[in-house]
Amino acid sequence: MIRWMRKIAPYDRKVWIPFIAFIVVFFLLEIAKWVILLAFSMDDTASEIKEFQTFLLGIFAVLCGVFRACFHPASNREYYTWLSKTPWRLGKPLPLGPAHLVLQDLVVLALIEGLWAYTSVLPLAVPMLLFFLSYSIVLSFVIEFTGDEGCALCFFFGLGCVVYALPSLLAALGVAVVIYALMQVALRRNLAKFPWDNKLDWDKLEVLANRKTAQRTAPSISWPFDALMPTVKKADNPFLVSIVVGWWAFQLEWFEIIGNDFTPATEIELFRNIMLVAFGALAILFTGLRLYRYLPGHRAPINIFGRIATGRIIIPGYDKVFVAPICALLTMYFLPPCLEMLSISFFGAQSIALGVAVFITQKMGPTREEWDLTGDYRMVPPMLTSNEAIYKRI
Repeated sequence: MIRWMRKIAPYDRKVWIPFIAFIVVFFLLEIAKWVILLAFSMDDTASEIKEFQTFLLGIFAVLCGVFRACFHPASNREYYTWLSKTPWRLGKPLPLGPAHLVLQDLVVLALIEGLWAYTSVLPLAVPMLLFFLSYSIVLSFVIEFTGDEGCALCFFFGLGCVVYALPSLLAALGVAVVIYALMQVALRRNLAKFPWDNKLDWDKLEVLANRKTAQRTAPSISWPFDALMPTVKKADNPFLVSIVVGWWAFQLEWFEIIGNDFTPATEIELFRNIMLVAFGALAILFTGLRLYRYLPGHRAPINIFGRIATGRIIIPGYDKVFVAPICALLTMYFLPPCLEMLSISFFGAQSIALGVAVFITQKMGPTREEWDLTGDYRMVPPMLTSNEAIYKRI
């Protein structure tokens, strides 16, 4: 049995620490609970300990899902480097254990479910839901890291479906299982491409994790030559990004549905007004992000006084960069009332408008390359830093 379970055992001894710590803390709490019950008859304190044990089990289910997703070769630099120099191909077992779930995982999940049934009054579907979602979210980001674009965005769309189905926990679990099945298809297609054609950008991850190290090690040819240096960055799918943002914004309707049974109409109206401000703030956020990608290091050829003095109030070659943000904000303002006239709900109209506004900020021209090459602007040193590792061109 022990040898059979070694298939999913941690290959690094450091990984054992949180698992052993959980087991020790859980059973110490169990002993403390029975001592409090038998010796002091403090039922309230024992109930609080039981609730904390339930919380620990939820955290443990999440950790198990994250741990299993990390069996993917791209989650470990040394493992990937070594495996890429071997003749391993899809169909052969991975040396450090399978990246997909196996029967041994059912044993661990059954143990969690047994402890959950013993300590918690919540449905047994909760730990399974946490396990499948944590496994899927980490695996989606790992697959995205290898170059399969859109995997993480597709997962977040599916996660929104889970939230939408949450009034029925079994339905939410069913959606999570479907997401897991789709992730297995994506995993198999991803491993079939091993070793991946694109070079995994481990240095970028190190930059995000430690900026001081990046400043010391990243190459820089100083301004203005680094600003003129060609850069290549694949943008996210704008259509998929807008769909995911709009779908997640629509999930806010769930809170209104819950509040309809307990909240007066005046408070529901107040909630809608708050949500209206929130949707507007989200639209402003995405337009601000668009301008942040375009404006640093690019200033107008003349200031506002120069425009007035020369009569050139609008400079098409420069002001074109503001067209997409303005269109996005106008869409967010005028589209929802039009959709509500078509009997679409408040949250549905706001979500659709937000999705369209996000699509405009992501897709509408000029592209960053066109702006860099043909924009009518003055080049200035970026305000944040001249280091290439931190001043990222998008």
